[in-house]
Order: sequence, then C-alpha cells, then structure tokens
Amino acid sequence: MQASVYLYAVRCRCLLVSMSIWLLVSACEKERPTREHYVADLTDRSYAAMRHTRFVSATGEAIALADFAGDFVWLDYAAPWCSTCDPQSRIISALERSLGHEIVFLTVITTDMNLKQATPQTARDWARRYNLQADQVLVGAGARFLPQHVLFSPTGQTLYRHTGFLTAEKIKNLLLAHVENWQED
Repeated sequence: MQASVYLYAVRCRCLLVSMSIWLLVSACEKERPTREHYVADLTDRSYAAMRHTRFVSATGEAIALADFAGDFVWLDYAAPWCSTCDPQSRIISALERSLGHEIVFLTVITTDMNLKQATPQTARDWARRYNLQADQVLVGAGARFLPQHVLFSPTGQTLYRHTGFLTAEKIKNLLLAHVENWQED
C-alpha cells in the first residue's frame, strides 16, 4: 500500500515538473527563434476589430486603442513570469522616456505570477517596477508567446509585429524609420 502511494506521488511530481518545464519553454520567447513580419498593405486596418476593445489601465481607467488615433502606438505584451519580459520592459521604459513625445508606448500585462488573469494591481506593480506611466500599463487578454510587440500607424495599420526579445537599438531604429517615413494615404 505504501509503495503504491509513494509511486503515485513520484509520478505526480514528474508530471508537475514536466508541465512546468513545458510552460516555461513554450511560453517565453527567450530561446526560441523569433518571428517578425512587416505588414506592407497599408489598407490593412489591423486594429479596427480591437479598436474599441476596452482595456483597464493600472490607474483603473478604461482605455481603448481608438483613444490614441492619430498617434503611433507601440504595444508590448508582457507578464511577470516571463524572464525575457524583464529586460525588455527596461528597454521599453528607456525608450518611452526618450521617444514618448513621438510614440505612445502601451504595455499589456496578460497574467500574474500564478498564471491567472492580470489585475489592475498587477499592472500597477509592473508600472512601478519599470518606471512606466501607470495609465499606459494595461490589463489584457493573454498572449501565448512573450514578449510580443506591435507597432500601429496613426491610422491604425499594423506596421510591424514581432514575437521575442528586441534590443533597444533595433526598436529605436524601427520606430524612427516608420515615424520619419510616414505618409498617410
């Protein structure tokens, strides 16, 4: 009897360890090859479907992407459990300080440390930790792979999408190239 209980406990631990490893490996884009693509079709109204979706900010305010019409928006998805999101958020914070007058930086926190839906408190903690503007750190639906980044044009088209870590230089060059070369239809 004791041997079967012991064997059951060992199997459960092995399963739990296997699931934890799978979750960490599959969900955080540190070691995986990154995926990125440019959207060339400027008639694409990529966030049109989610333009009026309301997010809740760290300050408790309801915010939609439509609130930023006319501005470039860099949308960054992150979560506290994602090891790559830590250095990525430090980069986003520095870029927000240097380019925030030209581009709106929004961070969407998808889950908390326990993989439960993030709350405004999770977003406040994130904003405080990375010195981000609390009204631009949002609570949103989960993303399977993190970090994720999307650049939207002032008219709502997706100009750039990337999954995985990006250096400060890469993001800055990308943003400045799109801002400097922007022409509305």
